[in-house]
Formats: sequence, structure tokens, C-alpha cells
Amino acid sequence: MCACSPSRQLALANLGMVLLALGPLQSGLVLSQLLQQPTWTGAGLGLSATLAGLVLAPPMALALFVGPGCGLLAARHGARSPALWACGFLLAGWGGIALSHESLPFVVTMIVLQGIGMAASYAVTPMLIVEVAPPERTSEVTGMSSVLRYVFGAVGSQMIAVLLGYSTVSNSAAGPGRYPSPSSYVLTLTVISLLCLWGIVVT
Repeated sequence: MCACSPSRQLALANLGMVLLALGPLQSGLVLSQLLQQPTWTGAGLGLSATLAGLVLAPPMALALFVGPGCGLLAARHGARSPALWACGFLLAGWGGIALSHESLPFVVTMIVLQGIGMAASYAVTPMLIVEVAPPERTSEVTGMSSVLRYVFGAVGSQMIAVLLGYSTVSNSAAGPGRYPSPSSYVLTLTVISLLCLWGIVVT
């Protein structure tokens, strides 16, 4: 159980959600692009939209099991314990992709890891808040947390777009359009991994 004061735990829980919303929870924006980007760009895996969707689907399905598991863990050890696990899975998944994103089986494995972390983070943040919030203000403080998640999720999507567009490549012979370069992916994935690390520190 966290020994910090209720107001401090509320502030830190919301700060953790802000950090995750800025980057680690932007998986659809980053991973769908990486999976579908043409291989000639040096960074993409060249999957069709259908295959990319199939790759991204299993982590979403895991939320059916991860959420209840976080609840059981929080009931025994406090909500901070599953929060640490959530950030740890996010760091493992995003950090792994940052280090290597050329092999589809490896990327899929890392996507599953970050998917578990993402599902856990969505489940555990309200637990951290409810754990210390006055009963008569529970809906108020959880609602504020949702607002922060949506606002900083919107900010994060723009930040990720800027990072991915930092450096681009094109090939007129392969068709029109520009794509994020390998260095843009490394930059983006590194920033996301650092946000995961800061999430662990805050937790």
C-alpha cells in the first residue's frame, strides 16, 4: 500500500496518466503506421491494413483478463503494485520495439507486452484514485482523471505526429507520399520509452 497522503497519491496518479497518455497509450497511431509502412523505407514491415489490424487485435482482447487481474492484485497489495506492473510492461514493449523493429515476430511479441501494460494502466488508474478519494467525491475525481487522459491524449497524438515527421523518406518510383524515416521511428520510440520510465518513477 502506498504510504503517501491521499492528495499526493491523487496528484501522482493523474500525473502518471498524463505521462502515459502523451506517448505510451498512442499505440494505434505509431504501431499501425510501423506495421503498414513499405519495407523500402527501411523501417516499415509492409503489412496490409487487414493484417495490421489482426496483429493489433490480440492485445485489445487481453484487456478482458488484465482488468480483473489488476483488481485482484490491488485488493491484496494495493493499487500501486499493478500500476508498477502496468508501467513495466509498457516499458518492456515500447523499449523492445525501440531497440529492434525489423522482425515481425519480435515486434508482435513486444506489441503484446505493451498491450498488456496499456490495458492494465486503463484499469489501475481509477483504482489508485478510488483507493484514497473521499467516497462522496469519487465520481468527481475519476471524471477529472478521464478529462486529463483525453486532453493529454490529444496533445500526445500531435506530439507523436511531429516526432514521426521529423525526418521522412520518399521514392517516386514506388508511388507518391512520404513516410517516417528509420531515425524518426527511433526518436519517437525512444521518447515513448522514456515516458514509460518516468511513469515508473512517478508510480
